[in-house]
Amino acid sequence: MKILFSIIFCFCAGLANAQSFPALYNVTDVRSDDTLNVRQMPDATSNVIDELAPFEINIEVLQLSDNRRWGKIGAGERNGWVSMRYLAPALDQDPEQIPCPMTCFGTEPFWSLTLGQRGNEYRTPELTKLGIEVDFESAARPGDYFASLGTNLTSYSLIIKRGLCSDGMSDRAYGFRNMMFRETVNGGAVYSGCCTMDGR
Repeated sequence: MKILFSIIFCFCAGLANAQSFPALYNVTDVRSDDTLNVRQMPDATSNVIDELAPFEINIEVLQLSDNRRWGKIGAGERNGWVSMRYLAPALDQDPEQIPCPMTCFGTEPFWSLTLGQRGNEYRTPELTKLGIEVDFESAARPGDYFASLGTNLTSYSLIIKRGLCSDGMSDRAYGFRNMMFRETVNGGAVYSGCCTMDGR
């Protein structure tokens, strides 16, 4: 009976500690006069390619290393690895809602749609649209989302799916793929690209 209880306890604890990726983390346990190294490979002897401030928040971890001691994050135009010893999960991550902030973007043509705590905006090199309201959002499963947004003259239907994505212009991988349908009084268009929760 004790053995069975131990097995059940360990199984439940494993479920409780399970973490889906990508996920947001904050830097922790780094001295205020120090920084957290971002390394080229998941190894303490690997080259340092970037640094995180001691109180950095909203860092998107894409995946863990095989030994689960390192997390893969964005580092400029590429990716790097950070020790998970110094990262703590960000609070208030509801798997049933689109993470905020979330920025989706694409190339050919260049565009971006940002869902932010201070409002939503759509940008291209030619225009910026602010005050876009979310009419409806839903999660098919954690990491797969749908949102309907719009203004008086333009509507946006955004599909976000978990999965590594390349912008086709850099060596950086992102944690989500997207497809967006944009409709105006003059017609509609379909766009695709990547999304990131990284708030840095």
